[in-house]
Order: sequence, then structure tokens, then C-alpha cells
Amino acid sequence: MRRCSSPFRLTVRDSPRETVTLARETARSGDGCPIEAELTLDVLDDLPLEWPAARTPDSWLTFGFHEDLDAAATIATNGMLDVIERELDVDRSDALGLASVAVDLRVTQVVNGTKGVHAVLLHDAIRFTRIR
Repeated sequence: MRRCSSPFRLTVRDSPRETVTLARETARSGDGCPIEAELTLDVLDDLPLEWPAARTPDSWLTFGFHEDLDAAATIATNGMLDVIERELDVDRSDALGLASVAVDLRVTQVVNGTKGVHAVLLHDAIRFTRIR
């Protein structure tokens, strides 16, 4: 059975109006799952972000949107490198090395001239073993 729902936490940057807008123009998502959502929004003031990121029960997601698909992929990748640096306490070059084998990029949208890409890092994709 295909699982169509997954709760997630979406962290957004501060906005002057402190609002979050969610919109969907179709009745089903791209993979045919009905669109239903239950949202819990938490305001985290100690998590610096340059772009939106989400933490689901099984993964981290970062997003990139741009009129050029390559630029959108770069934005999503850089967001994920920020997550890896912060969550795993590694430098940028190590984050890039880890991302090259553990992060997947997926096209989110191609609509109205805007392309979207999200980067996915499963929580169990990277494990450290301490050598003494």
C-alpha cells in the first residue's frame, strides 16, 4: 500500500506580517494522492535560515525555486548543506562530501515559469562511528 500522507514541520523565515500562506490549485498531488493536511506551526527563533526547510519524521527537506531549474537545484542543495553543517557539526567541505552520496534532488514543480527542486536527506542516511 502506498503511503500518501506524512506529517511534517515547515520552518519559515520571519516575515513582517508573520503569516504563512498555503495554496494548492488542484485536487490531487502529482502522485495522485488526495490532498489533505493537518499542520502544526512552531515559531523557532533560534534557527537561522536563508531559505525554507522542513523536517519530516523520516527526513530533512530543503527547497529551491527559480525560473532556471539548475538555479533552483543549487538553492535547494545549498540549503541542505546548511542543514548538514548545523545538524552534524561539520564544515562546508565535509557537508558537500556527505551530500554527494546521501542527498537526493527531486523536481517539485514546473509551473508558470517557476521551477522548484527539493533536496531530501533521510535521517538514517548518515551515521558516525567514533574511532578511538
